[in-house]
Amino acid sequence: MKHPFQLILSDKSGEHLFTSAKHHIQVFSTATGAIVGSWVDTVDIMEPLKKQQLKKIRALEAQHARDIKEAEAAAAAEPDAKKQKIEVKPIRIPKIPTPGPGAPPVYNFIRVLHLTADEKYLVGTTDSDKAIIMFELDFSQDNCLRLVKRQCLAKRPCAIASSEDSSQMIVGDKFGDVYNIGVTTPAVEDLKTFPQPILGHVSMLSDVVYAKHDGKEYVLTADRDEHVRVSHFPKSYVIKKWLFGHKEFVTNMLIPSWAPERLVTSGGDDFICSWDWTAETNNLLDTFSVRDLVLPFLSDYHIAPERFWTEEEAADRSLLEREITIQKILAVEKYKLLVVLAENTNALFVLNLADDGKITYNQTLTTDSQIITFSVDANARMYVGLDNKDGHLLDVYQFQSASDVEKLASTTMDQIAANSVVEVEKADDIYPLYHAAALRKRSEFS
Repeated sequence: MKHPFQLILSDKSGEHLFTSAKHHIQVFSTATGAIVGSWVDTVDIMEPLKKQQLKKIRALEAQHARDIKEAEAAAAAEPDAKKQKIEVKPIRIPKIPTPGPGAPPVYNFIRVLHLTADEKYLVGTTDSDKAIIMFELDFSQDNCLRLVKRQCLAKRPCAIASSEDSSQMIVGDKFGDVYNIGVTTPAVEDLKTFPQPILGHVSMLSDVVYAKHDGKEYVLTADRDEHVRVSHFPKSYVIKKWLFGHKEFVTNMLIPSWAPERLVTSGGDDFICSWDWTAETNNLLDTFSVRDLVLPFLSDYHIAPERFWTEEEAADRSLLEREITIQKILAVEKYKLLVVLAENTNALFVLNLADDGKITYNQTLTTDSQIITFSVDANARMYVGLDNKDGHLLDVYQFQSASDVEKLASTTMDQIAANSVVEVEKADDIYPLYHAAALRKRSEFS
C-alpha cells in the first residue's frame, strides 16, 4: 500500500512536484511521472537523546575526576595516623528514556517543504534531530537533490520563509523563536555559538512570511495565541504593529503577488481575515465566514475529544459543535483567486479577493477522498493530495478562467503515485496526516 503524500509543493512552472511521505522526500516530473530526485532521512530518531546522554556522561566523568582530586588532596592533608581509604562513588550512567507501555508512538517525518524565491533551493525540516535541511536543485543530475546544509536547532522548526534574494532562511520553531539562517553559511554544530533569535513569541509559531514595502523588509509571524505580528527585518526586535482580529490560533498567512499590501490569514476560526498590513490604522478590511460553506463537509472527526465535553453535551450530543480548522490557503495568481482547504474534508473553496480586500464566494470543488494538502503553480494548475487507500493519491485541476475549473485526466498523477517508493503494510501504519486542529487550546474545566 502506498503511503499518501503528507506534503506536496509545485514549482512555478509546474514541471516538478516536490513531495514528502514519512521521512522521504521525492521529486517527480509532472510530464512523465518519473522520480527525478529523492532523499531519505537516515538519522536515528533517538539520536538527539543519545547526544544528550553522551553530554551527561562526559559531565559526570569530569565531575568524577574532580571529586577524586579533591578526595586525594584532602587525604594528603591528613596526618598519617588519620589517613583513610579514599572512597568516591562510581559514575551512574544515565539511561536513555524510552516510551513505556501505552505511550503514543514517536513519528519521524518531514513537516515543512519550502522553495526559495529563485527556486534554486528546496528547504525542509526533520523530526529526527530538529534540523533545517537545504538542498541545491540541479535537474541535470540523476538525483536533483543535493544536500548542502543540515542545521540542527534547539527546538523543532515548524515554519520557513526565505528572503527576496533567497540568501536568508527565516525559520520559526515550536518554542516561539525565529532565526535568520544564511543559505551558504556553514552549519553550526555547537548550539551555544548559534546566532540568537531575531524575534520571539510567547507561544508556538505557526507561520512565517517575508514581505517588502516601500523598500523596507519585514517578517510577519503568526502563533498559537491568535497573534499576527509585523516586524522589521533583519532587525526584527523593532515591531511595526500587531494585527488583532482572530479569536483562535492562526495557521496561514498569504500575501498575494498581485496585491502585496494585502494579507489573508486563517486558522482555528470559522472566518478568514483580509488586511492591509501596511496601513497605519484600520488594518482589518474584511472577515469572511466559511462556516456555512464548510459545515456540510464536517464529520465526527471535527468534534472536540470527549474529555472536553460539558455535562450538557455529554447528555445531549446534538449540542456538540463541529470545529473548523482552515489548514491551508493558496492563491491562483493568474485569476486573482484564493483556494481554501478546511482540514480533513473533501472540498476546496474558491474565493474572490477584490482590490479593496473584500472576499466573496466563487465555487466549491469536491473530491472522492479527503484532501491532505494541495499546491498551485503559476499556470493556474492545482495539484491535490488525497487520503486514499486504493493508490489514487493525486488529482489535478486546471483553472481555465476565474469561474471555470476543469478536472484533468490523472494518468500522470497515477504514475507519480505508482512510482512513489514509500509504502506501508496496512492502513494503521500510515503516519498522521492531519495536525492543524491539535493547535486548538482547550480546558477540561470549561
